[in-house]
Amino acid sequence: MTEVGYVLYDRLRLAPPYRFAAVGVETFDFRDVEDLPEVLSFPAIAGLVLAEALWAQFGRPANFVPFAKGYWWVPYRGEFPFR
Repeated sequence: MTEVGYVLYDRLRLAPPYRFAAVGVETFDFRDVEDLPEVLSFPAIAGLVLAEALWAQFGRPANFVPFAKGYWWVPYRGEFPFR
């Protein structure tokens, strides 16, 4: 599943414009921009991609790094099995 995640993120870098995205087997439980403040309050949001305007709107969180032109993200770390 981790390999699939990396492939999806590679494709996302070239996708038509979007506001936010997350890839994963168990993705975040949010569907609207209004849900993002709660999601951003958690420290482990690996894989979350924000359009630059949203990243700026939410105070340019320091844990985000450039993803693609116009987008910032918390780098994806792959899927981890439960133990």
